[in-house]
Amino acid sequence: MTIAIFKPIADALGEGEVVWNKLVQKVVDEIEHAEHIAAGWFTSAHAALEAADKPVEEKVDGRTKAARDAKKDAS
Repeated sequence: MTIAIFKPIADALGEGEVVWNKLVQKVVDEIEHAEHIAAGWFTSAHAALEAADKPVEEKVDGRTKAARDAKKDAS
């Protein structure tokens, strides 16, 4: 049986085929599945999309926190 797995483009290192401009998809057999999951691949495209967006959200959250702290210090 084959299984589709997904990974954010930034983490894929050229493996797989690009889907949705954020992810790569790769089809592996059951024997390889556990090895790829341990290497950071996802069986859910949704989970891979969330992982792709997380660094962007953390960067924005950090900027927002820094702005709040600066405003608080200025008061």
